[in-house]
Amino acid sequence: MLELLPVARDLGTLLLFRSEVASGHVDRFMDLYPQLVNSSLLEAEDTYDIARSLHNQYRNQIAMKTTGQETLLNQVLTFVQDYKRKKLPPHPMASLHIISYFKKSCQYDLGVDFWTWTIRQDESYVNTQTYGAAIELLTAYGKPLDYLEQVYAHALMRFSEAPNGSYISSKAIVAERARSTAIAGRSMLLQQGITKARLIHGNWQSAYLALDTVLRYYPAQLPSRIIDNFMHERPLLESYKVFCLACRSGCTVKPKTFTYILDEIAKAQTLGENTAYNLDLAKAMLNALQAYTGTGATANFVHLNVLIRGLLTILPAARDEMGSKAQPAEDEELCERTSNAIKKLLRIFTLSGVAPAVATFNAMIFLSGSLGRRALVHVAMAGLEEAGLEPNRITYRSLLSAAGHLEDVNFLKETWKTYNGVASKLGIELRLGDWIAFARAGKNAHAEAYVFEELESSAEPDVEKNVKLEVARLKDAPKSQRRRSKNGKNNDESIRHINEILAQLVQISEQLKSSKLQNFYQTPIRMSLWQLPRAPPEEWQKKLYDDTLGNRKLNPEQDEDPELALVGRTGFPLNELRYQNWKTMNELLSEAEVDPQRHHQTIENALLQGNQLPRSALKEKVYHSQTEAQGLLKLWESQSRDAERGTLEQHDEAAWRRKILKLRQSDDQDLVDLP
Repeated sequence: MLELLPVARDLGTLLLFRSEVASGHVDRFMDLYPQLVNSSLLEAEDTYDIARSLHNQYRNQIAMKTTGQETLLNQVLTFVQDYKRKKLPPHPMASLHIISYFKKSCQYDLGVDFWTWTIRQDESYVNTQTYGAAIELLTAYGKPLDYLEQVYAHALMRFSEAPNGSYISSKAIVAERARSTAIAGRSMLLQQGITKARLIHGNWQSAYLALDTVLRYYPAQLPSRIIDNFMHERPLLESYKVFCLACRSGCTVKPKTFTYILDEIAKAQTLGENTAYNLDLAKAMLNALQAYTGTGATANFVHLNVLIRGLLTILPAARDEMGSKAQPAEDEELCERTSNAIKKLLRIFTLSGVAPAVATFNAMIFLSGSLGRRALVHVAMAGLEEAGLEPNRITYRSLLSAAGHLEDVNFLKETWKTYNGVASKLGIELRLGDWIAFARAGKNAHAEAYVFEELESSAEPDVEKNVKLEVARLKDAPKSQRRRSKNGKNNDESIRHINEILAQLVQISEQLKSSKLQNFYQTPIRMSLWQLPRAPPEEWQKKLYDDTLGNRKLNPEQDEDPELALVGRTGFPLNELRYQNWKTMNELLSEAEVDPQRHHQTIENALLQGNQLPRSALKEKVYHSQTEAQGLLKLWESQSRDAERGTLEQHDEAAWRRKILKLRQSDDQDLVDLP
């Protein structure tokens, strides 16, 4: 009986240990860990759970911006030491989480050392998913692409049941296009790792062909993390198409990915300068919203804020570049309909359970004021009141800015007095930023005398001094004016486009009310930022698809019979979805091929204008983002002119086939043994 007591104590410790692991209490379970590591009680699942908890702990520390990373590193190193000494039962996913932890925490040397040991172990320590995580680690470490391709090929050779891993070829044929596939040894994490490596190393062709292969085998099971790689590594013209492709396939894209694509479109818009271009991009935003929510995803107030900005950017400035007021009748209807679109968008989000925030209306006030649109400023204020929200400090600064751009002295005085009254009532002191916003608005509204009166009567000496310095700085600065569109469509055509936006909002509203996934097969979504280039004839594309990737002799009856084809979650029969994905991939490959030429031309033009290339990585990223936006506008203008003249690219079937076949040529890696 006494001999059983230690066993009972160990079992009790094990149960407590597992409870703490399940709860994510890292410090607690690591205190118990030494009592169990040398016992025979821990199982492979325990090893996996420990590693996952350690990895998640780091994620939580970064997300919550808490300390303790050094303690966590020591805990991970203790675990790794015991794992290498084989005191713990092995698990491939435990290896994966440790590799991922080392990558996320930038402990690259430790991570590579652990991977070098892991790869030499048997399959109880490593699988294709582990290889995928290792490729991401080695990419971050700086390994060349050739080496990363060898790691990828080694994984396929080690785990694939297909002869020579032949199914990974971009030319491989799916036996039954209407059916789903299951291939042993194939891992989405492995594909994700090599795709990211290829993108970071600039091999866009192989990256797209890897995505193409995933789509061919798993057309309705695309992981969101593979999509994220393309969002951040490819230009907007391509990343938008990849986003829409993912939604059409039924992939539930992450909210932050949707935010990113909306932000990129918003950056590409030209506030108050080109109505037609901005209209097309606003429609692209709403198309993305329809695609995103059509998969069952839920939009949030951050998305709402960016969408409202996109709609506001449609409007030309109320003054031209010389400061002259526009004719009110010229775009009064456009302004009114844009206002209706914004109101409808707000209602759609509210009915969907997404209430607008104060920041939503603050942005509306600021942008409407910048454009000189008084009516929209009032719409924003009415919306704020209707939502039951209280104005905050930024609200009043935005109102001051709007008053300045509107050159409305009475509005300026009224806003400033109201803000002072609210601040006094709540016991809030005005900050230097409030005074500077007031001074800038006063300068724009030609009310500098009023600003100085208020400074002398109400401001603290230090504040008065700093604000007067700002006023002096602004005195000689030219007043910025938004230029009216020079290249836009005529007003009737702009109205037609805003009516299309209103109709699109009705569709989105009805879709959200139904609480069902959208059937993208019956109601297709637009796949591009705009619809100007002429596509090759459908019969050419279908013929090339069947010639290269079809199953003409395998099971054509099953492939063509719609009743026998499996249907994905967005309504597409899998055979049709595979074909549509193939067509979209051709467009992406074609666009990617010309992007470097267009990008270099934009850089050359900037240099010819006397602009200097930045020297810091951060500034370089911003610079290339700006040049991409400029290049996007130039491309849109060029394609618009070609469309008006009827000179869009004319396709020749033989030349088109040669081009696609060349783009789809891949340098498939030979399967090799790593040293």
